[in-house]
Amino acid sequence: MEVKKNQLGFALIFVLVFIAMIMGIVGDIIYQSQLAAKQSFYEQNRTDALFTARTGMEFAFFLINFYYVTKNYQNNPMFPIPQNMYNLLNGMPIGPNSLSDITKLSGLNIEKLLAPELLKALKKVKGSFVLNIESENKKLNVNMLQSVY
Repeated sequence: MEVKKNQLGFALIFVLVFIAMIMGIVGDIIYQSQLAAKQSFYEQNRTDALFTARTGMEFAFFLINFYYVTKNYQNNPMFPIPQNMYNLLNGMPIGPNSLSDITKLSGLNIEKLLAPELLKALKKVKGSFVLNIESENKKLNVNMLQSVY
């Protein structure tokens, strides 16, 4: 069989183009799988952050409600309740390992006071959160400001 001079490299070029197409497809599959892995990682982090923030909010609501319920018993020697317990905990990192520190700091067994769901959520928090509870009355309401021309 005679091979013409202009057909000598056709098979080689065809194989090289085919290999390049396969490598492109494999590269795209690898890129898509890495992108999906990164997205799932970021989604897990976002979910953990949301879970921690909601747990912190519920804990802050608990402390504020606890303060208002126990305000009448603050000076009673039979009930050793610290003054403004939420002020005592402002700025303190709160997480699964700090519940015993809260007990030592406040003198209350906080684990017995918390609802079981909140206690369970606090123990699942990855890391910790810091409460910053402050009165809205000491903030300047910029919505009430009006410009006069």
